[in-house]
Amino acid sequence: MKARGKLLLTVIAFVFYSGVSRGGSADGPFVIWLDTTQSSESTKVIKENFNIKKDKCGQPSAIVFLKSHPKWVSQEFVKHAIFYNEKKSISKLNKYLKTPFLDADLGFDGIMVYRENPDPIIYYFRSGENTVRTIKSAKPSDRENFWAAFCIALPESTQSP
Repeated sequence: MKARGKLLLTVIAFVFYSGVSRGGSADGPFVIWLDTTQSSESTKVIKENFNIKKDKCGQPSAIVFLKSHPKWVSQEFVKHAIFYNEKKSISKLNKYLKTPFLDADLGFDGIMVYRENPDPIIYYFRSGENTVRTIKSAKPSDRENFWAAFCIALPESTQSP
């Protein structure tokens, strides 16, 4: 009886700890970035700050997917989920964000969408929430203020360490 109890406890501990350990993988946040303008200036500013300055908004393991996006990220879907804030699309978005993609093996912590019509705005949606948020932004040509808005919108990681 005692041996069975120890075995059961060992199995439970193994299952619990094997799910927690990520063996050196990045913990995120993992974020999808989508620029709806025809310019690539916003992407350049993000790359510059992530790669050159190593400034990741105080989140050293942040990974932003700038060009590689899952199939479900389309202009039409983003329009309904992010811009129109449709409940049905928001529900799908939460489901999709949990889908593994490349290095985001546990899914994404959120999606950020940049739009300049009529004014520069970053729309952001955090996984597990039901509300699309916005922050007024500077245009990417105003690098410092654009970057400040980006950092405010960047979600914190929800990935298990």
